Amino acid sequence: MSIPWSKTSKEDFHLERAKVILDEDHYGLKDIKDRILEFIGVSRLKDQFKERHSAFQASLKRTPVSGHLSITYSRSCPSHKAIWVVYIRTSV
Repeated sequence: MSIPWSKTSKEDFHLERAKVILDEDHYGLKDIKDRILEFIGVSRLKDQFKERHSAFQASLKRTPVSGHLSITYSRSCPSHKAIWVVYIRTSV
């Protein structure tokens, strides 16, 4: 019998549904459940960013100016907020 390691399923990032399932199936464990929900939320945001980033790169490819794009996430912000900085370096 072989294990299908290469088969995957689509990830489900519904926070409300996950919260209901965790509350129904597991009593207590508030810290653990909060961490699981946090992981799901961050994963969903990461996927949304990838989609937006891909769309943004596609829109840059349609522009007549050729350049280099770099998006930076700064964790060193004193207010602990995400700062997205977009640098576009063009060659003339």
